Amino acid sequence: MSFRKLLVSASALALAVFVSATVVSAQEVAPTTSTDKVEKVEKRGFGRGDKKGRGFGRKHGKFGRHGMGMRGMFRGIELTEAQKEQFRAIREANKPSAELREEMKAIMIAKRDGTITEAQKARMESLSADRKAKAESMKAQIDAILTLEQKEQIEKRKVEMKQRREEFRKQRELRKQQKATEPATTTKVN
Repeated sequence: MSFRKLLVSASALALAVFVSATVVSAQEVAPTTSTDKVEKVEKRGFGRGDKKGRGFGRKHGKFGRHGMGMRGMFRGIELTEAQKEQFRAIREANKPSAELREEMKAIMIAKRDGTITEAQKARMESLSADRKAKAESMKAQIDAILTLEQKEQIEKRKVEMKQRREEFRKQRELRKQQKATEPATTTKVN
C-alpha cells in the first residue's frame, strides 16, 4: 500500500471519529429523576406495570400479561342491561380511593428504592389482605347476579382458556428446545 493511500485512509478514519464524537457530545441527555418515574406510575394507574415503569398493557397487549381479567371473562356472554349496570356499580364500589392509591404508590416507590420501613411492609401486607378480601367479595356479588346458564358459560370459557394457556406453554417450551438445539450460526466478517 502506498504512503498516499495510507495517509488518505488515516485522514478519513480521523474525520469519522471526529464527526461521531461531535454528534454524540451534541446530544443532550436529560438525567432521569425519581419524579419522572413517579409521573410514569401516575399515568399507568393503580396496580399496573412492573418495577421498571413498563405498563403491562403496552408490552403485552390490550389485556396485559395475565389474561383478560374479570371483564374479559364475560366477553361473549349475553348480559342484560340491568346486569351490566350492576357490574358497573360493584366495580365502582370496590374501586380504591385516591388516598389509598397515593399511599400504595409511596410504599411501592420506597420498596423500589430500598428505603421501605417495617411499618410500610406491614401496611403493604395489610392492604394486600384487604384487596384479596375485597376481590372475594366482588366475586360473590357478581356470582349472585349471574344466572345458572351464564355461570356454565363462564366455567366453559375458563376451561377453554386453561387449555389455550397449556397449549401456548407447550409451544413456548418447544421453541426453547428448538432454539437450544439449533447450531450457532456465525456471520462471516469481511
